[in-house]
Amino acid sequence: MGAGSRPVGAGDRRRASETLTQVEGARWRMEREAAEAQHRAERRAEAAQRWAQKQAEAEARRRSREYETTVRTVGRIATSRTGQSVIRSIFGTLFGGPKR
Repeated sequence: MGAGSRPVGAGDRRRASETLTQVEGARWRMEREAAEAQHRAERRAEAAQRWAQKQAEAEARRRSREYETTVRTVGRIATSRTGQSVIRSIFGTLFGGPKR
C-alpha cells in the first residue's frame, strides 16, 4: 500500500458497481430513445407516403371525371341540330364545302 492509497473495500466495490449500473442504465435509455425516435420517423415517413398516394389517387379521379364530362358534353353538342350545323359550317369553311 502506497502513501495516500487505501484498501479497496466492499463499499468501494458497491459504489463502482452502482456507477457501472447507472452507466448501463443510461446507455439502455439512450438506445431505447433512439429506437423510439427511429420508429416515430418511420411512421411519419409512412404517413407522408400514404398522404401522397391519396393525393395522387384523388388527382387521377379528378382527371377521369373531367375527361368523362368533356366527352359527354362534346357528345351532346355533336348530336344536337345546332351542333351539327356548326360542325358542318366549320368543316365547310376548312375544306371548302359544296359551292352554291
